Amino acid sequence: MRLARSSLALLVTATLGACAAGYGEAIPVASPEVVARAAVAPGPQCSPEQAAMVNEAHTVARGRIREGLRFLAATPNDPHVRLWFGDTPPKVMREVLTLTLARMEQRNTYTLHCNDMKTCSRGQMGYMRPAVQTVGVCPPFFRARTEGQDSRFGILVHEFSHLAARTMDHVYQPRAARLLAKTDWQRASSNADNYEYFIEGLPR
Repeated sequence: MRLARSSLALLVTATLGACAAGYGEAIPVASPEVVARAAVAPGPQCSPEQAAMVNEAHTVARGRIREGLRFLAATPNDPHVRLWFGDTPPKVMREVLTLTLARMEQRNTYTLHCNDMKTCSRGQMGYMRPAVQTVGVCPPFFRARTEGQDSRFGILVHEFSHLAARTMDHVYQPRAARLLAKTDWQRASSNADNYEYFIEGLPR
């Protein structure tokens, strides 16, 4: 959960499939009016506007995870790696990110929900329900930024790491995640926020 098989909505499936080949550097920015509508549209099925915003974040997240894997392979001892994972062996981080990316690309293995208010609590950005293989995004997801910490693509990295690699929510927020990396690399290496912030802050 991020502080937060019926089939995927047809539009989500179609739009994700259209972007499967890659991702672009430019992230489309939804207008304030679209963001406002997406944040309040009732779920759990995603509206067309919600689906488009989730698709953008999903595509960017996959691309950034690929960048993260290349970064780890080339510079496993970079300060950015140590900032979020301390003394974690590189193979542990690579395994989590590889599993996360693979699961995101297996679109027929999970259900995506938008604004399911039976599950979304106040302030929650997203959630994962392993028993029914569901990833959900909540109203704050649609209001989130497209880059930087707690971005829409970062929220998806967080939630899919739960689903794919069974990461935990040991701590939330950057300060606590950095402290965890310094004091307990084993917990940091299984903490979803550490992967989110590592990917969101990759040197570019």
